[in-house]
Amino acid sequence: MILFSVCRKNLISSLRGEYVDFIISRFTFTFFTMATGFVLYKLGGGRVSQVFQESTGGNNYLGFMVVGTALYGTTHGILLNVSRTLMTERREGTLDSILMIPFSRWQYYGGNQLNQIILTSLDIILACVLSLILGVQFDLNAAGLAAGFFQFFITLYGLALLLSLLMISLKDTFFIQNTIIPIILLIGGYIFPIEVLPGFLRFLSEIVPIHYGVFLIRSAVLEGGGVVGWAPYLKSLIPGLIFLCMGFGLLPVIERKALEEYLS
Repeated sequence: MILFSVCRKNLISSLRGEYVDFIISRFTFTFFTMATGFVLYKLGGGRVSQVFQESTGGNNYLGFMVVGTALYGTTHGILLNVSRTLMTERREGTLDSILMIPFSRWQYYGGNQLNQIILTSLDIILACVLSLILGVQFDLNAAGLAAGFFQFFITLYGLALLLSLLMISLKDTFFIQNTIIPIILLIGGYIFPIEVLPGFLRFLSEIVPIHYGVFLIRSAVLEGGGVVGWAPYLKSLIPGLIFLCMGFGLLPVIERKALEEYLS
């Protein structure tokens, strides 16, 4: 199956070429982000603001931070690396071959996403280990966790695909990875509640509803919460499906244009 073949190929490439750097970067980001939050929390006497309590419905800041930090690393890895898929092929000189081969595009991108999910699972493992050291209490709801991750990964898949098409159209990665991706990470509700964002960013967070998945996962892990209702859940899932449909609808057009420019 193409999906697993692409995932295996990318895993081998990543672990052979970036193994030590990858381990160090994942550990340092997760460790220092959680350590900074823990120190600030303790310096504040273990208290949280009224805004945080009203936004999250509680005062479990350490649990909030632990889950958010783990998902932040996963989001960054998927958006950054999956969106650069075609640009990486272009830089390696294999883009023309990829564009001319009639294989399943959703499996090709899905294999890249699966590769990043496996690699960035280290963020989640490290966060779990550090949370035990910090004394964070969990109350897991498996159904709620599965529903949260499904919405989360569908939305990321659609966004990564659209960003990939934008990169190959502009023939540039730096603008997108240094502007658009940080904005998406800002409005995702990872390190702080989205309620503290200004109005425009709050509106943007509703259009790009990653924070719904983050909320569901956090609720399922910390409070044993499940899917409250299908209507709110579908409202959060539909934008991700729209991103996917838009991406795969535009993909043949962008590929044809890119191939013409590449071969001209």
